[in-house]
Amino acid sequence: MKFKLGPLPENDDFNPSEKGWRRLTEPSPILLHALAIPTAVVMLVLAFFFYTIFIGEDEFRIDITLVWWAIVILIPIHEFVHAISTPFWGMSDKTVVGFWPRKILPYAFYTDAWNRSRVIWFLLMPFVILSVLPATGMCFWKLDSPVLYHFILINAGLSSGDILQVPIFLFQVPRHAVVRNKGLKSYWRV
Repeated sequence: MKFKLGPLPENDDFNPSEKGWRRLTEPSPILLHALAIPTAVVMLVLAFFFYTIFIGEDEFRIDITLVWWAIVILIPIHEFVHAISTPFWGMSDKTVVGFWPRKILPYAFYTDAWNRSRVIWFLLMPFVILSVLPATGMCFWKLDSPVLYHFILINAGLSSGDILQVPIFLFQVPRHAVVRNKGLKSYWRV
C-alpha cells in the first residue's frame, strides 16, 4: 500500500486507446458530489428511521461535537476499509491511499485491472462494515449508544458517493469484465 498527497494516480503505463478499453459514462466529480448530498440525506433519514423502529428512540439527537469527531475519525478509517477491499487486502503496491487537498478529496485507489464484482465490493465495503454491521448489532442487542449512533449516521452519509457509483458498474460493465482507471476516468474490457 502506498500513501499519496495530491491527485489520484494517472497510471502512465496504462493507455486505454491502444488496448481496446471502453470508457464508462460517469458523472463529473462536481456532479457526483452534488448528487451525493441528497443521497446522504436520504441515507441519514433511513438510518434514523431504522434506529427509531429497533431501538425505540423517537428523538433525533445530534451532538455537533460527536459529529466532528466522527468525521475526523471515520474518513481515514473509511478509506482504509476501501483499501483493504482491493486485491491482496491492500498489501499490494498497486493500492494507493491518499488525500487531494485542492479537491478536499480523500481516496483509496487501485492502479491495476480488477474484476467488476471486486470494484462493487470495494465501493460497498465501508458502508457495510462501518454502518450496516454496527447498526445491526445495535438493533440486535438494543444498544442505545450515542457515539456509535453518530458514527453509523456519519459513515452512511460519507458512503453516499460510493453507493451512487455502484449502478454505474452494475449496468455499464459486463459481468466478466475487468475495470481499470486512468485518474478519475474508468474503463472496462472483457
